[in-house]
Amino acid sequence: HYPTHTMRLQLGIWDARGFPGTAKWAKGPIDRSRAPDRITATFRGVRVECS
Repeated sequence: HYPTHTMRLQLGIWDARGFPGTAKWAKGPIDRSRAPDRITATFRGVRVECS
C-alpha cells in the first residue's frame, strides 16, 4: 500500500548548545555575534521509509 497523497518533508538545523558532547561533535555552539544573517545546510541524502 503506497501513500495516496503528497507529503511535505521539512529538515532543520540546530546549534547543539544544549548538550556539551553534541556541541563538540557538531563544532558548535554557533557564535551568533560572528555568524552570517542566514545559516544554511546542504543534505547529501534523505531516506524516508513507510511502515
